[in-house]
Amino acid sequence: MSDKGFQLTTRKRVITNSSCRNPFHFSFRRLSFHARKDMIMPMLYCLLLIISWLWIKVLRYILTRQVMNTECRNFCFVGYNHLKLKGKIFKLRIGATLHSESEPITDDSFPGCFQYHQIKRDIEVSQLLLTTVNVKQCRPSVIKPLKTSSFTLHCPYENEMQKFYNSLSEKDRRRYAGIEAMKSGRGGIVYVSKVLKCSRKTVSKGIRELNNLPSNIGYQKRIRRTGGGRRNYHQVYPHIDDFFLDIIKNYTAGDPMKEGMLWTNLSYQRISDEISKKYGIRVSTKVSRQLIKKHEFGKRKLKKKSTMKQVKNRNAQFKNIVRYKGEYWKECNPIMSMDSKKKEEIGNFYRSGSVYSQAEIPVYDHDFTSFSEGKVIPHGIYDVVKNKGWINIGTSKDTSEFACDSLREWWYNYGIHDYPQASSILILCDGGGSNSSRHYIFKEDLQKLADEIQIEIRIAHYPPYTSKYNPIEHRMFPHVTRACRGAVFGSVEYVKELMEKTETKKGLDVTVNILDKVYQTGRKTKENFKKNMPIVFDKYLSAWNYRAIPNG
Repeated sequence: MSDKGFQLTTRKRVITNSSCRNPFHFSFRRLSFHARKDMIMPMLYCLLLIISWLWIKVLRYILTRQVMNTECRNFCFVGYNHLKLKGKIFKLRIGATLHSESEPITDDSFPGCFQYHQIKRDIEVSQLLLTTVNVKQCRPSVIKPLKTSSFTLHCPYENEMQKFYNSLSEKDRRRYAGIEAMKSGRGGIVYVSKVLKCSRKTVSKGIRELNNLPSNIGYQKRIRRTGGGRRNYHQVYPHIDDFFLDIIKNYTAGDPMKEGMLWTNLSYQRISDEISKKYGIRVSTKVSRQLIKKHEFGKRKLKKKSTMKQVKNRNAQFKNIVRYKGEYWKECNPIMSMDSKKKEEIGNFYRSGSVYSQAEIPVYDHDFTSFSEGKVIPHGIYDVVKNKGWINIGTSKDTSEFACDSLREWWYNYGIHDYPQASSILILCDGGGSNSSRHYIFKEDLQKLADEIQIEIRIAHYPPYTSKYNPIEHRMFPHVTRACRGAVFGSVEYVKELMEKTETKKGLDVTVNILDKVYQTGRKTKENFKKNMPIVFDKYLSAWNYRAIPNG
């Protein structure tokens, strides 16, 4: 460096002036040609950036031309489209919100005059209609800066779309999602997947299926393609039927009188365990149930149908009862069926049956009568013609006097009103118990009742071992048992309340009363009653058929 003044290194852009007081003083004229060239190029770049920025502002100014209604001060275009207005085409950005107010417009602040439409390409503004005035009639407003918002598709029926989507099958769901996505245009797959809460792959698969769907396709019942799922056990193990028959052959019984009637005492789980243990094949109880059904093994239930003993004139007495019922029905006289139901103990004892309950009902583990608080003896009377029942609950003993008192209660409270013109009463009953056909004490109490009510009473006993044919046994007592199932008999009044709830679809109605009288057991007939009794026995089957004719 010399003392003459300047020393310039143009390539390294180093400028020095040892004699200048101001070290920052610089003169552009003293630069060499190469130095000036290197300085001008960055300045041109900066100028180009400024011009580009100004051009963007001008374009932004053009794009923010508003279309404003005279009544509605704002308008919103949704989508990335071209709009033709007064011969000029304007390109709107996606999500742009045009407004003439100082604050941006939200979805909640849109006036009621707007109607949302998605603007497709090359569609004029005149095709977008407002509810108040056509867009074509709108005038440009004061130019304001363009304020953009995030691009979101919106449909006012999204809840209905979700409900309809959930009601469809798997195949129809993805196809419906594909249709909605194709209708929504750009961004429709993302929008539909969010609204319907499904995967984007599902929507894309639906679109592909719609594109490849033939035009002449009809209704398709199958949703998925055939061949899916786990194969059947008969395909995996072809010899499983032989394994099953080999397992149950030692546990099979049959009816010697009926060929082909077989049953087994093995359960479904036991059959599955035996097959797994012997052949190493794990099968479920469902397969065991299918194998039992395939080989016609049914559930066996014991039925009380066989008569223990054949009695002489059994069928003849049944025909005689049918003849009596026909005669009394023609004369409009009452036909009553009478019997005593099973005795029940009062107390916290177990009873069969089940009921719906929110908690467990504990009862005694033994039915010792020493813990009993009493007993109930239901004596039933059933009107065969009117389908009505009456139960008199006794708390003492089941004697012949109790049976006749029950019949007396029915007559004075109900029978005399239902049959005011009755001349005789037909009573169908068993051959044993309190109304036994062999006991004269029952005939003596029956004669007293006939003398009291002054109406003839005819008794027709069912033959021995045939008490189940008594109408009250299968027309009233089963329904009474169902009304009392699973209930603990805590008191006589509670038993009465339960039995009164007995009803059927055929109109059975049961009335219940309580007889607190104490009845004596071991009673004997009066002297010479057998010789002088006014009971009239029939000539045919006299042991089972007789009448109590009132005296006087």
